[in-house]
Amino acid sequence: MRKVLISALILCVSMSGWAQSNVFSTSLHNGLQVVVLEDHRAPLAVVQLWYRVGSSDEPLGLTGISHALEHMMFQGTQQVSSGEYSRKIAAMGGNDNAFTSYDFTGYTQSVPADQLAGVLALEADRMQHLTLDAALFKREMKAVMEERRMRVDDHPQALAAERFRAAAFMANPYQNPVIGWAGDIEQLTVQDLRTWYQRWYVPNNAILVVVGDVSAPKVLALAGEYFSKIQRKPLLEMKAHAVQKPLIKRRLMAYMSAAKPLLYLGYLVPSFKTLLPQDQWQSDALDVLSMLLDWGDGGILVEALKEQRHWVNSLSVRYQGYGLYDTLLMIQCEPAVGRSKRQVERQMQLQLKRLHTQRVSTTALNRVKALVIAQHVYEKDSIETQANQLGALAALNLPLKLADDYARRIQAVTAEQVRAVVRLYLQPNRQTLMWLEPQGSRHLSKQPKQHGGLKAWWQQVRSA
Repeated sequence: MRKVLISALILCVSMSGWAQSNVFSTSLHNGLQVVVLEDHRAPLAVVQLWYRVGSSDEPLGLTGISHALEHMMFQGTQQVSSGEYSRKIAAMGGNDNAFTSYDFTGYTQSVPADQLAGVLALEADRMQHLTLDAALFKREMKAVMEERRMRVDDHPQALAAERFRAAAFMANPYQNPVIGWAGDIEQLTVQDLRTWYQRWYVPNNAILVVVGDVSAPKVLALAGEYFSKIQRKPLLEMKAHAVQKPLIKRRLMAYMSAAKPLLYLGYLVPSFKTLLPQDQWQSDALDVLSMLLDWGDGGILVEALKEQRHWVNSLSVRYQGYGLYDTLLMIQCEPAVGRSKRQVERQMQLQLKRLHTQRVSTTALNRVKALVIAQHVYEKDSIETQANQLGALAALNLPLKLADDYARRIQAVTAEQVRAVVRLYLQPNRQTLMWLEPQGSRHLSKQPKQHGGLKAWWQQVRSA
């Protein structure tokens, strides 16, 4: 039955997954990049404006400022009053959202295609005329602090992940959380945001992405009408991040009021962008490896630690290969009742060590490839997902064709390449391991002091 399923998925891919999308991309004279993908299956359009600025650009003392500015972008311009932006989008029959990440900030609207001009007018307005009222800023920063409390500070797992990430990303811009450290958020001023806004929210640092029932010439004409009068500004050239050679295996303990212990295990690995062109296959192999370890009940780690021996209750593996800097292959698991931390850790390391010498089976590799590629094909049904992929690639200054090449590149990954990245990167000097230990357990009495000051964020912050 499994072979039939895999064959069906491969057939689905061969029929619909390999065609190149007809993506149109150009830039206005002021530097605004315009990316259009026509998709006429429904009379809808997704409009996104991406800015190449995120938490990895923030110095200590200003962490969280990109996310704070995202909030203030909905609090009024010289022409649109506070809170009116979303009401105008709703009146068009659409909805809107925004997100801040480590490498970019984005604003997205889904509307009937005939409302495109109205959306572009609103976005062009808040690119240049944000008011940043002091009273509204004070109110909104209270909302950001409450968001941080609800998402992180009151959730031991999220707080532990924050601490883990900061330790694992030593001397890496991804060390700080997207939402920012609490102390930095509290000391932000409206002038800080105004300076950040004037520095980064300029057309030559932005990408307009439109996907849906539109024509590229019309989108370009409307973009020129609403954005071409906005002046480009010199962008402060950022010095290249100096990559530190991994030397130390880190082992941490976090003591919090959690319900159960958790293991966080991460390996510092390259992203697609940090690799030389001839080595970029390694990012694809790491992507395949992460899914071989954790894909349903058939994942190597899931099957060995959960399904067969019941060492853990849950296990997940994550690798995000698209970013400006080196990233993590991240494993998180919860030990089963009656299993000690030492037992779980030993079994985890044993399974990973085997991958250094043993190739993954052809059956497992083909199964993962089929499932991954099929999922990639199915994502084409969502115009928002297509816009997200194009916007992220453009924001990272990566070729837009990578969105369509993904299936071909995954299909090309070999078992030997998977073993090669295991040998290259799953090494002790690249490893950070942390146990979240429930506070009040018998282990706590033997712990003289807590290891503090290290914080991280398990997933990208995404907020309205």
